[in-house]
Order: sequence, then C-alpha cells, then structure tokens
Amino acid sequence: MAFTGVMMALSLALTWLENLVLVSIPGLPPGVRLGLSNVITMYCVKYISAKHAALIGAVKVIFVFATRGFTAGMLSFLGTLCSIVILILFKDLDSVMVLSILSSIAHNLGQIIGCMLVLTSWRAVYYLPVLMLSGIAVGAVTGFIMKLVLGRIHAAREKI
Repeated sequence: MAFTGVMMALSLALTWLENLVLVSIPGLPPGVRLGLSNVITMYCVKYISAKHAALIGAVKVIFVFATRGFTAGMLSFLGTLCSIVILILFKDLDSVMVLSILSSIAHNLGQIIGCMLVLTSWRAVYYLPVLMLSGIAVGAVTGFIMKLVLGRIHAAREKI
C-alpha cells in the first residue's frame, strides 16, 4: 500500500505541475491538457491493479473538485471514469502507445458527455473533433513518456 501512496502523490504532483505549465503554453485549445498523470494510472492498471488505479483516479478527481470547482471536477470525473474503463478493458495490449491514445480519447469523450450534462445541451459535441485530434496527439505524447519511464518506475517499485 505504501507504493500506492507514492503513486498517488506523484499523480497529484503531475496534475498540479500540468496546471502550472498549461498557463504558459500559447495556442492550446481550451480544455486540452497533457494528461501527464495518466502515466501513473496506466502503470497501475497494467502492473498493480485496477482497484489501485481507480483509487488514484478518485483522489485526482477530488483534487480537481477542490482546486478548480464543480464544472472542472465533473469533467474530470467523467473523463477519468471513461479513461479507466478503457484502460481496464484493453490493459493486455502490448503497445502502451495505443493504450494511451485510446485512454486519452475515452477521457475526452467523457468530458464531452460532461459538458453536455453541465450545459444541458448537445452542442458540446461540436468540440468533439478538436478533442479527438488532441486526444490522439496527447495520448501519443503520454504513451511515449510511459515508454521512457517504465523501466524507472519498475526500479522505484523494487526499492519501496
């Protein structure tokens, strides 16, 4: 359980860092995030358990609710839920890149559903092409990072 706490702290730190960095990146479409903490969630689903991934996801959602409010929290909740479901369904994929892209797209679909619920309008679906393209791009970046740090995460887990 100590390792889960470390992973949870790392996930929250990456979420916080991502919020700081996004402010300084011009040209990003509204709502697009890098999803750095998804590396931790993917790792947990693939190598620890879906239960631990869900716990980390729940803590991230609570963090977003607490720091960014109801709307962001609702979008985080639905995006995280969809993302974790896809990670669980496809966890045996050999390619973490493909898994990451699928997870990112699922997260964005969850956010579109959240927007439709919060806005009580189906018009949020007009933003779907932007989120699908960004989901592919961001998922590829996150998958690449996952491949880079996978060995280091395994080594850290052995030390704890």
